[in-house]
Amino acid sequence: MNNKNIQDIQKFLTTIWLKHKESQVYIITYQYWQLSAWAIAKHTGIARSSVYDIASTLIKKWFLKTTIKRSSHQKNEKSNTKNFVAIDPHDIYTKLHEKKNILENQAETCFSLLPSFEKIRSFTWDIPNIQYHEWKESLTYFFKKIAEADYSYSIFSVDDLIKHIFFDLDELYSHLSHIHVSWAKRIVIDTPLSRKYVSMQKNKNIQRKFLPQWYDLQAEITLYNDTLLQISLWEQPSILQIQHKTFYTAQKTIFDYMRQTITNS
Repeated sequence: MNNKNIQDIQKFLTTIWLKHKESQVYIITYQYWQLSAWAIAKHTGIARSSVYDIASTLIKKWFLKTTIKRSSHQKNEKSNTKNFVAIDPHDIYTKLHEKKNILENQAETCFSLLPSFEKIRSFTWDIPNIQYHEWKESLTYFFKKIAEADYSYSIFSVDDLIKHIFFDLDELYSHLSHIHVSWAKRIVIDTPLSRKYVSMQKNKNIQRKFLPQWYDLQAEITLYNDTLLQISLWEQPSILQIQHKTFYTAQKTIFDYMRQTITNS
């Protein structure tokens, strides 16, 4: 019996649907093909009364099933013993694979409904709609929103985006190429990497200017559709979203002033 194999299997089982003692009962039952509650208690050290409760839970979770073992020396029904049988690990794999497909479909449906969620939300311009997003995964959603916006303005550092969010320049370009944007303005921190990124751009509708490298942003600021996005680029990327005409206009005024003071192209 390889203890490391058992530890690896138990660690895996506790990452899906099973608690520690449930995984113990499943593993010992699988090892011996089928066991009575008394035998499970003996091998695991778990109280027999608890074994019945745990086995019942495992049956509901489809990890165990029951079978009747008839005594070889008696024909009386009272001598029959209820044993527990572990399901085949291939069945676990199949269930996980099915769950993966379901979750992927649900995630795609949720993503497609995000615009619908926004439309049904009660919104008043007198009160700012402020949201904070902490997860890196939400960045993909906002980058897509920016790419689909009728117009947008951004200030960012290519170096910071690659350092904190993207793996390399190609991955960044795949998210921020915005080849279908009809009109946009960008202010980019001037670095060799930024110059290379801009040279990759094919969309002539995006106007770009370079900000001297000594500006330390540590954030990306984007304006679109009366919305202000500020993406913090510390160790854990986070997003502050403000939907309000006044906040948008104030930041847009600052953006326009900065572009006017930059003389390079």
